[in-house]
Amino acid sequence: MRVVSVQVGRVTEMPGPGAELRSAIDKRPVAGPVAVGPLGLEGDEVGHPRSHGGPERALLFVSAAALAAWSARCGRTLSPGAFGENVTVEGLDDASVFLGDVLRWGPVELQVTSARMPCETLARNLGDPQAVAALSAPHRAGWYLRVRVGGRAGAADRLEVVSRGDAAWTVERAAAVYADKRDIAGAEALLGVAGLSSAWRERLGARVSGGSTGGR
Repeated sequence: MRVVSVQVGRVTEMPGPGAELRSAIDKRPVAGPVAVGPLGLEGDEVGHPRSHGGPERALLFVSAAALAAWSARCGRTLSPGAFGENVTVEGLDDASVFLGDVLRWGPVELQVTSARMPCETLARNLGDPQAVAALSAPHRAGWYLRVRVGGRAGAADRLEVVSRGDAAWTVERAAAVYADKRDIAGAEALLGVAGLSSAWRERLGARVSGGSTGGR
């Protein structure tokens, strides 16, 4: 496995039809190592803090295989960062990464906290209104991580799995359960996963107790 590319983005107005939309989903590669702290990469911004960013969504990883598959779908080559990801990787994907996995990237230590749920902002960035559905079944939109140990890391630094999380819960499976608001049993089981983000715990807990799951 390896890091293919590292990206950061600034909040800008997104082009496209419909209402004005400001987002930092337009991520561009950075050269050399970048500082990685509790809130993510130095120089990276968050357009919608309620849905993105924060200590438990500090970084977004996406598989290079997902970009390649989407390139084939849309008939054009998508560069790293097209999914709004901070880190594009080879050798890991949504079907092989477990919630709670601990990764080491150079001196930086990370932990997988939740799946990234695709949204209309991603669909608009890809120029495909069907993107949300297409990236949800099966899930190929990436995964969020918290930073357990910060440092400086770049594409040249080694990426490895230090310890595995819950083998019953790949990112792909977790995303499917989270998206299905009728799946009470799955939500209850998912709540037992160590390392799960607090936002997911809150929404899944509300589902189990009969409350509203709210947004993404």
